[in-house]
Amino acid sequence: MISSPFAIALLSALSTSALAQDVENPLPAANLTSDPVDRNLTTVEIPLDPSIPDVPSFTNETTPQAEINQTVSYFVAEGIDSVPLAIIHGDIILSTESDLLLNAEPANTTEHAIARRSLSIFKYQNVWPGGVVKYKWQSEAAKGAGRLDAWTEATKRWTDMLPWLKFEQSPPSDVLNDDVLTLVPTTGQFACFSPIGKAYGAGGNQMMLDDNCGGAGTYAHELGHTLGLYHEHMRPDRDDYVIIHCDAVWDSSDGTPADCSQSCSGYGCNFVKLDPAAADWSGPYDSLSLMHYAPYEFGKGPGPAIEARPGVPTPQAHTFPTALDAKRVCELYSEQCTNVCGDGVVTAGEECDDGNNKDGDGCSASCKKEIPGGDVCGDGIVTGAEECDDGNTINGDGCSSTCKKETPNPGTCSVPTCNPWAATSCDITTTCTALGGATSGGIGQHLCACRHGYRASSYAAGDDTVQVRLPWTEQGGRVFVKPGVVCDQLCDDWTLGKDGCKEVKEVAACY
Repeated sequence: MISSPFAIALLSALSTSALAQDVENPLPAANLTSDPVDRNLTTVEIPLDPSIPDVPSFTNETTPQAEINQTVSYFVAEGIDSVPLAIIHGDIILSTESDLLLNAEPANTTEHAIARRSLSIFKYQNVWPGGVVKYKWQSEAAKGAGRLDAWTEATKRWTDMLPWLKFEQSPPSDVLNDDVLTLVPTTGQFACFSPIGKAYGAGGNQMMLDDNCGGAGTYAHELGHTLGLYHEHMRPDRDDYVIIHCDAVWDSSDGTPADCSQSCSGYGCNFVKLDPAAADWSGPYDSLSLMHYAPYEFGKGPGPAIEARPGVPTPQAHTFPTALDAKRVCELYSEQCTNVCGDGVVTAGEECDDGNNKDGDGCSASCKKEIPGGDVCGDGIVTGAEECDDGNTINGDGCSSTCKKETPNPGTCSVPTCNPWAATSCDITTTCTALGGATSGGIGQHLCACRHGYRASSYAAGDDTVQVRLPWTEQGGRVFVKPGVVCDQLCDDWTLGKDGCKEVKEVAACY
């Protein structure tokens, strides 16, 4: 923790795969021209601290890094004691409105500079001590309207994957506490709100849970914020993976169209790209992250507000954390993190790990062995008559839909496929991506894709048993590698287009 009020770490949730997801009711606000709740949006510019610490000089003094300015639109939600809270990016409690406005004003004096709140983006400053999220309900009545059930399920979705993570409940109280998150009930907001991480000061430690904001999936998304994760679609490299259709984003309540540029306004500010220096954006882009907007979120139609580019998985409604959402939280709580249940690796405290968080497949959602009920093909555990079990029931990936070993077809790719349901099949620097344009024999084929502009580390560029490029629209510069290979070598020509990474061999097809 640092002394700045309401400290925030702008962090990106990353993942190579989506876990089993349940279907929850969409928000009633979907596909309306504007927000059904008449929110009065105000656009301001606020300063952010740079993402790197002050640079030491040879005299042991530090040189402050330049501030980054960020345009945001906020609306006010009434917290406990009727304190107006400033909500940015749709669901993030930034601070009280008075603190935000103070932060947005020029710092003309030393006293004012000390009072100003800078959004802080350093990695470990606002995590929950010991990985224990202390919380309480505002009252017993606050648990009603399905909130308690949704909250219980949402916390389970995180603790199933991160058994070391604890949610410690205190008795209900409407008295705010610096060290305890207060769960506040709302009605008719069609949205839930949360701070990023453990907020500095009691006023920011509130999570507002509506009775109609999407249930356990949305609560799990808000918990991702509370643990320290930020929205994935705001990464500075997002344009390589998704297209933002700003003309399909909600208008402001006065009918003003959204502006999604860096000088944004209205609901367009929910779709801006954050500055590359504003946060740690390392690792591959994950369109399936729990922290990514779904295609029609904040959209007025007729088309989606967010569209995945060819070969990029389509974002989904908020349901479960993915394996690398969990791994990203592990990075924040590295002293507490001992294992990630569902990543396909059996570690201390786990009896099994089949690469998912589902019960009934021989290995439970919390990675405990279940009473055998016969062989289950696709659970990632080779049993009985199975010759293989890669955690799916897809043909053409080396293990058939009936868990029999397959013989590779002539002409298949020299780089092995990856398993999209087992996070460890690809290194954290790559993403298990479905190949675009695959025909009958290759439906469901996946390869580990490097970040754009990168190729395999410590391997010859021309070694097509390790890495290849494909004749794929808009992805001609993308390098695909065999599972487990690290992609941290910048290509000679790192442009994403057809000529990018041209030192890597392009093959005719991999499906």
